[in-house]
Amino acid sequence: RFERPVYEEYPVIGMTSFIPAREPEEIRLICLAGKSNSTHCHQDKGSLILYRGGVQLLCDRGALAYNKANGGAAALAQSHNLACPVTDAGYMTQKVGAGYSAPFKSSYENGKFVWETDLSSLWDEALVKTHTRRVESEADGSFTVTDAFEFLEPASAAVCYQLTAPEQIRIEAVSGIQTTEEDQDTLSCPHETGDGESETVYVRRFLTGRAEKVTAVTRIRALS
Repeated sequence: RFERPVYEEYPVIGMTSFIPAREPEEIRLICLAGKSNSTHCHQDKGSLILYRGGVQLLCDRGALAYNKANGGAAALAQSHNLACPVTDAGYMTQKVGAGYSAPFKSSYENGKFVWETDLSSLWDEALVKTHTRRVESEADGSFTVTDAFEFLEPASAAVCYQLTAPEQIRIEAVSGIQTTEEDQDTLSCPHETGDGESETVYVRRFLTGRAEKVTAVTRIRALS
């Protein structure tokens, strides 16, 4: 039933793919980083996409409704599965363009997949000194996600997740989370279902407290 895990890295487009084991409904985790303009110039560096059986459980909203995404809310950082600094003006946006990049590295050793990226240069340097994200596979099939921020003044962060089927995935706060928010949006005309159709995305946000250094740890797992 189980075969050797599949681990692939695509440096040119900044994508890393990890399949823990092949089953009838295989799990695939996609991690996005690299050059800001390496794909479609959305604010998606540091984002994760989780598939089960070819279906996105943690989704890329900009792909589900691509015809509405460019220049719209689906292209923004908070509409992806990543952690955003939060200011009085709202969620901070990532810098996009040829001059920006999120270096990353990954490994698979002794049965553990680890992916790390440095997102520091993608945020407003007037507030964000450093931001790193680390993803680790666990023995129970879950993934632990650690976001570490250092700010130049006290601030908070929100770890955002976009779900298409909330009953099929478990997302929990492990540490550093003060409050949790839930919301939902309806995306019109997703290309996967055709014009005239719509899909509901369930948004879950894990918010930290305000401090000069904050570390948020969350855990995600596809349910059988």
